[in-house]
Amino acid sequence: MKTLISTVIAAAIISSISGCATDPGTRVALSQHFEPIEVHQLGDMALSCEELTANINEVSGAISALDKQIAAQQQASTGFSILSAIASVSGTYAPNFHAAQLSSAEGTLANTGAAIEGGQAMNKQGLRAMYENRHDVLMQIFYGKSCK
Repeated sequence: MKTLISTVIAAAIISSISGCATDPGTRVALSQHFEPIEVHQLGDMALSCEELTANINEVSGAISALDKQIAAQQQASTGFSILSAIASVSGTYAPNFHAAQLSSAEGTLANTGAAIEGGQAMNKQGLRAMYENRHDVLMQIFYGKSCK
């Protein structure tokens, strides 16, 4: 019974911390997939000012979406960590061996979820750095060509 109560409390805490993506722009950003990008690309110097502007806007949009994805994964990692802590506490007050084992399993599962989400956020941060560097290169070319 205590395990059920602690699980409900944990779910309520996690949902209040993480929230839901109700903004349509945020939902779209969270569903986008990004691939690694080359910072310097052949043909960069041949781009017109309009093409540079379009590429800069595209890369800026990707950076914004990656920021939202990183924030969402960090929130999920925090939620899993809180769930793990609550599972550990509930195991201390378990009335029998089975309930203690279940609490331990919940804690292990939550720790695994936190590690996965944290790792994905780190991967996204590396990807974001690539896009930021690409943005900087495009901006240098843009200003080097005296585009307005």
